[in-house]
Amino acid sequence: MPLQCNTPGQELPRQAVETFRAWYEDAVENPLVDDASAMSLATANHSGRPSCRVVLLKSFDARGFVFYTNLNSRKGRDLRANPGAALCFYWPALRRQVRIEGVVTPVTSQEADVYFAVPRQRL
Repeated sequence: MPLQCNTPGQELPRQAVETFRAWYEDAVENPLVDDASAMSLATANHSGRPSCRVVLLKSFDARGFVFYTNLNSRKGRDLRANPGAALCFYWPALRRQVRIEGVVTPVTSQEADVYFAVPRQRL
């Protein structure tokens, strides 16, 4: 399921998005960064028990940060029960970290259709 993490009803401040974009591009271009899109996703279930795992950033803009997950996975169930989440990018080669907190909401059906229309190669 496609999801985005953002602040409900608000766009992210332009300066924050542009700063992230510049830092993300630095990470993508740095040969010492294995996967700039890797980010930790922290969620909590309905009773508040936390869980953290690594997911991949698929896109971002002023609306938020997009990743995809299976709704039947633990993280999918956690996010349905408690949509508050946190993301953390850590790029030690750049000595940078970006933390993001917000509410996870589904992307539009159109955005999901575009993403899933492209065949994915599994490693």
